[in-house]
Amino acid sequence: MKLSKQDGGDLRSAPLQSLAQGSMFWRPDHVEQSPWLDHLPLMFWLMEAMAPKRCVTLGVGPGSPHLAFCQGVQRLGLDSECLLIAADQDEMAGELHARADRRYGALAGRINVSPRRGAKQLEEGSIDILALDIPPDDEDMEDVLERWLPRVSERGVILIPGINRREPGCIAHQNFLALQNIYRSITFHHGDGLGVLIVGEKPPALLETLMSRWNSPTAARTVREVFARLGRASVDQAMADTQKARLHSVKERLETVEQERLERVALLAQLQTQLKERDDYLEELEADKLHLAEENADTQRKIQGLQSELAQVRMELSDKDSAYQEVEQQRRVLETTVAERDSLIAEKEASIQTRFRELATMTNIAEEADRQTQVFKNKADLFNERNEAKKPELKALRKQLRKLDSEKAAWQSEKSELLAQAQTTESLQIEYEQALVKMAELEALVSYRDADLQQAEESLRETNARRGEVVSQLEERLASLKADKKVSDRSVAELEALVGYRDAELQQVEESLRETKQAEESLRETNARRGEVVSQLEERLASLKADKKDSDRSVAELKKLLKKREKSLASRFDELGSLTAAMEEKDKELTLLKGGADGRARQGQATTKPGSSAGLLHFPTFRGKSERRKDLERKRRKQQESLAELEASEWFDSQWYLKQYPDIASDDRYSSNPALHYLKFGGFEGRDPSPHFDSAGYLEAYPDVAFTEINPLLHFIRDGIGEGRSPRP
Repeated sequence: MKLSKQDGGDLRSAPLQSLAQGSMFWRPDHVEQSPWLDHLPLMFWLMEAMAPKRCVTLGVGPGSPHLAFCQGVQRLGLDSECLLIAADQDEMAGELHARADRRYGALAGRINVSPRRGAKQLEEGSIDILALDIPPDDEDMEDVLERWLPRVSERGVILIPGINRREPGCIAHQNFLALQNIYRSITFHHGDGLGVLIVGEKPPALLETLMSRWNSPTAARTVREVFARLGRASVDQAMADTQKARLHSVKERLETVEQERLERVALLAQLQTQLKERDDYLEELEADKLHLAEENADTQRKIQGLQSELAQVRMELSDKDSAYQEVEQQRRVLETTVAERDSLIAEKEASIQTRFRELATMTNIAEEADRQTQVFKNKADLFNERNEAKKPELKALRKQLRKLDSEKAAWQSEKSELLAQAQTTESLQIEYEQALVKMAELEALVSYRDADLQQAEESLRETNARRGEVVSQLEERLASLKADKKVSDRSVAELEALVGYRDAELQQVEESLRETKQAEESLRETNARRGEVVSQLEERLASLKADKKDSDRSVAELKKLLKKREKSLASRFDELGSLTAAMEEKDKELTLLKGGADGRARQGQATTKPGSSAGLLHFPTFRGKSERRKDLERKRRKQQESLAELEASEWFDSQWYLKQYPDIASDDRYSSNPALHYLKFGGFEGRDPSPHFDSAGYLEAYPDVAFTEINPLLHFIRDGIGEGRSPRP
């Protein structure tokens, strides 16, 4: 709901107790440390207050709100849909959906698509509660919000966690502040903070009541404290569950230790019994001591061999780290180049826009000139028509003038005749006077006709003068327009050349971006392989440490046992010395004692065979080579075989490859062996091994080859030729 003045009415006077709902005190079914844990009571309250038709969770993280929505729908018995928008690339998405499906069945739904692309899967205005389970430092959060805002209904709200986090990189609070200027909102500051945006124009009555009371600091503080206490209870529950799990684990460990202690006590008693029974086998124990010393020496030698192997692996890791640093440096250089080209493209685009505006201005000027030219042409045509219309009138006036001149001459002759006759007769006097009157009238008419003729001639001269001026102006304007057109044509040509140059630069930038993406993919693969090697080495090192600890414990126990045996042997030698002294004193007693000793010896031979291995402790044996080393050797042999196939093939030209790709020729690792670079990276980066084979086209035309992730030329040599596949599809 966009910010606007709301009619408070009875909502402002509603007591805070009216906001209480039983769902606030629910015990969450799923408790896990997360940014949502402190706000589960508020989410349950929203579920009961809004009775939403559809709840959508964008992304997946620890303690996802998707499970809380499913619990609220189940407990409230709503006819609602709970959707999780997450792609399979997120490892937690499948596990979370499986948990929700086992517990809530059909209530829990999922759309297997990323939050940025999932907005098109739902219709507009269909979501009542939208929860952003996206990391607060995700740079795509603003884009995701813009895509999903139209999908929120007129009753809908948006939940944004982590608004209290201000560490570098966290942008959740910035996006929330930007939307807070557009929509009404409420904020909760316990935990990592939670922002609630009321996007819909018609929120439920209970939520409208909360919003109306939120302007009161006391009411807002009270509501925050209530939900903070309830959220703290959820956190305490999570801590209690964690402590219970730890206590249960400790109890199990104590029981295991106690059982081991009892077993050790029993074993100790058994060993003591065996020690008492095996006093006669001191020589065999001495032999066992020598044997154990030899085994210990062998073990030490094996440990030294393993340590040397570990040192070699660490050296390989350091080499890979240096390679990673070089790739990272290349990536930074490419990013700098791309940024410089982006700025250059922006400048070119600005120049092009300026040129386009100038061209538009020139076009408008030309159009205005065309209109003025047409107006002047119309005026000239009108003047010409008027002149043509007045020409017959002028001709008639001239005819009348000539006629009047002839009449004037005739009257003048008549006048002279009448004057002559008037002297003789009076009758002619009257005619003479009449003729004078008529002649005066004719003279007046002639003078009037002369004035009209002069006026017409003056008007014609003015018209011709104006027509000449208009024609000269039109000619000047036409010349100016022609000049402007030439300038405009040159500008258009320059713009077209600039556009062509820009297109070429864009192609270069796109090529650089493709190379950067390929380098990043290669870097990710290297990091993945490096992570696998490191994890395997760590597992192997942990196993060796455990074996060494067991061996050390066994050696320590044997040393203790040998010390006891040595003490017992010394006491026996003392007894033997005393017996020998007594036998030397008494020959008779010596004979009797000697016979008794022979009987005891025969009895001992009957009960226990000499050389028996009963009671001996056995030590674990160590393998000569680890399985990891064997795998590495197999991979090296396989790589050498593939490399030999490429080098022996007519489809790979090492000189052409180095000339075509200078970055490989300048690389100390692969300049001497370009086939190795093409086998490991070049084929997948779209580099061609020779002019006769197209790596990128081969992978694009045959997606089954791309799916197997085998080098394209290697597949073509082994299988593609026999299958009739084209080297340049």
